[in-house]
Amino acid sequence: MLPENRKKIRMVYIAGPIDGISREAAQNWRTEAYDTLAQMGIVSAVPGLEKTKMKSGQIVRLDENMIHSADAILVNLTYLANPPTKWMGTGTLVELGMGLAYRKLIIAFTEGGELDENFLFLRGTYDHYFSSMKEALEKIREINEPYV
Repeated sequence: MLPENRKKIRMVYIAGPIDGISREAAQNWRTEAYDTLAQMGIVSAVPGLEKTKMKSGQIVRLDENMIHSADAILVNLTYLANPPTKWMGTGTLVELGMGLAYRKLIIAFTEGGELDENFLFLRGTYDHYFSSMKEALEKIREINEPYV
């Protein structure tokens, strides 16, 4: 775990599922997070919504570069708490692993649920966990307050 006030958060990588859910579900929360972070003067890296087709290796390298450049990761774990199907994509887990490898501040949230006991191992991957995106974004604002 990193000290939460180690530096100002200037860029946030927005992580969460894209596969296995509707495009609208994948985009709506990202748009809200992007807009809220922009109001705080924070740049967002929003992976996975490109309109061009990329090979999986290219996507992983692109995501890794964005994570490496970011100061923090905002990760939506809602679909692990309330999965629409039994299928779970691994992209979000890979993003968490990269964030840990690069020692990024990781702020996780779920909307309307808690993580299923099968995913409790994820508790060791994030620095902060909240029951809504609004609370998670407020934590980012709080971390940046000394710098405003």
